[in-house]
Amino acid sequence: MPRKQPWRRGARVGFTLIEVLLVVVIIAIVAATVLTRVFIARQRANESQTRGNLRELRRAVRMFENDMGAYPVRLIDVCARTVPNQGLMVAGNSVRTVTFTEEQKKEFKGPYYEYPTWSLPPNALTRGSQEGVDWIYNSGDPATLGSVQNGAPGLDSTGAPYSDW
Repeated sequence: MPRKQPWRRGARVGFTLIEVLLVVVIIAIVAATVLTRVFIARQRANESQTRGNLRELRRAVRMFENDMGAYPVRLIDVCARTVPNQGLMVAGNSVRTVTFTEEQKKEFKGPYYEYPTWSLPPNALTRGSQEGVDWIYNSGDPATLGSVQNGAPGLDSTGAPYSDW
């Protein structure tokens, strides 16, 4: 009958330090690759959501202008449930404020943009919904009156500035 040999002193019982470090490095490389892809996907999703909100806000401004005959004074006016008193019109080389008549007020079919809190939607890139910060509404220049732009700083995933959307 063979005899069992007791563990000898100095016999290899576990992993060497180099083996453990190699496994840790491999796990770190895999984790970095996966996390990078997750962050890129999240950024693209935020860009897509912001582009969709921009498209809807621009559509709402056009609908407001078609119904009322003037652009909203503020971007938040497209979210209003009640008729605003004033609008903006191009007069030659300037923009002027006009007061809506009772006939014009009857044409109001708002809100033109519905968000659950009757406010502007959050900008997925800036996490805010402030007019003039997160959403830029051009109301002072006749050439750009009524246009809506993204207020996020920086470049999108294609290298274009967010403000050029």
